[in-house]
Amino acid sequence: MQGLYTKNKYLRDEKTLRRLIKVLIAKYNHKPRKNGKSPNDIFEEADKANLVQLKKPDIVRMFYQNKVRQVKNCQISFTYEGQPYTYKIENNILANKLNGSEVTVMYDIKDLSSVAIYDKKGQDYICDLQLEEKINVIPKKRDKLIISKHYWSLKKRVEQNLAELMGDIEYGREQLEAIPVVALNPKAHLEEILNNAENEWFSKTEFKSQLKAKPIIKKKDRPPLPRIYNVKGSLRKIN
Repeated sequence: MQGLYTKNKYLRDEKTLRRLIKVLIAKYNHKPRKNGKSPNDIFEEADKANLVQLKKPDIVRMFYQNKVRQVKNCQISFTYEGQPYTYKIENNILANKLNGSEVTVMYDIKDLSSVAIYDKKGQDYICDLQLEEKINVIPKKRDKLIISKHYWSLKKRVEQNLAELMGDIEYGREQLEAIPVVALNPKAHLEEILNNAENEWFSKTEFKSQLKAKPIIKKKDRPPLPRIYNVKGSLRKIN
């Protein structure tokens, strides 16, 4: 018997093998046993009051392996033997209903092209899902040139915008250093700034030369100051 399975006449394709299995099952069920009855005869004589016909969801629940997974973005993903598998829920109403919830995924390790999903306890059947296959798109040479041209144009525009932005930031820093910073009490700080400006103005050489050339006028004889000055000669305080 050794080596018979390697001969061509014993080799079978899948279609032939499935047909032969059905033939063997039929022969087994019709062949009488020691009691003279075949499995078919025993089945016909059996009490069928509690007979339950198994449907596909029941068979799946009995023989398939299962995992509990959460539905995210209208799809279910899990890993088997280091290989990721993703199944998308095409029905939008059902997908929105299941998003964020956990379900039991029933799968056959010999055929992962589809899975069946049940409620989290694995009792109520929901639907079957097909494996989402990724399609590798190979761009043509012309498409690559268009993509490359767009990339370099976008890169140049971004660099130019960044350069302008850095220039605006540097200009803003210079302006901040040149302008006096107003304290938390703006009125008191503004009065200090005005007094400093007044002292600087009175200390100018032109004003000093005018004081030397003209006789000193007493405070009582001093002509009235413009409206922008107060009685003491200081700039009017801004409220």
